[in-house]
Formats: sequence, C-alpha cells, structure tokens
Amino acid sequence: MSSKAIATKGQRFAAYFIDQIIAFMIPSGIITAYVTSLKLPQDQLLKVSIITQAGIFLFAFIVYYPGLTMLMEATIGKKLLGIKVASADGEELSLIQIFLRECVFRLLGTIIFGSIWLFFNDRNRTSWDIMAKSIVVKADE
Repeated sequence: MSSKAIATKGQRFAAYFIDQIIAFMIPSGIITAYVTSLKLPQDQLLKVSIITQAGIFLFAFIVYYPGLTMLMEATIGKKLLGIKVASADGEELSLIQIFLRECVFRLLGTIIFGSIWLFFNDRNRTSWDIMAKSIVVKADE
C-alpha cells in the first residue's frame, strides 16, 4: 500500500473536471467551430461531427490520459492540483497498470459512472483505480 497521503475527494473531482475541459470540451469547441464554418450540407455536417467527436474521444483515451500518466504520473488536472497516480501497493506504477487504468478501465468506468465510486470508499478511489490497483496521492513537494 502507498504510504503517501491520499488525494482528497475535492482534489480528485477538481482534477477530473479540469481534464474534461482540456481533453474534451476545448477540442470539441474548436472542431465544432471549424466544421460549422465549412458550410457543409446538413447530412455531411452530421457525419463529419460524429467522426471528429469520435477522434477526440480516442485522443483522450489513447493519448491524453495514458500518455500524460506515463510521462508525469499525472494528467494536467492532477498536476495543477498537486496529485499523482501511484500503484496501490507502493511500487512504481507499471506500464500495464497505466494502460489498463487509462485506456480500458477508465473507458469502462465512464460507461458505468465509475467516478461516482470516489465518494463511497475511504481511499477516494474510482472504479478504474480499483481495477488497476492504483491510487491517487498527493505529489511530492
């Protein structure tokens, strides 16, 4: 088990919110504005919108979350809040844990409202933390 101080529910929620803005809302707004400016026919606009939103979704789950966690042990939201992802057993977070946590379990957790689990356990873990045997802790200062 990690001996570092566990990130608070507030820190986790705020980091999640920041990451949602960075990974989804900002790119969606930019791409939507651009696609709308193309003045495409309605049927083409719908197809292009679906494809671009799918691209943003894939970017977030394949690049943003796992890439930043692999490089910095944290996403931008977590970095701003002074928290990071660690292995629950106190060992270094493995690449397999990062991949499973950020690509597979986070996606499953998103589908089943896995972030809500954060509010119902004493270690402030989401479903993807539990499945990947990870925990979010306060970063070294």
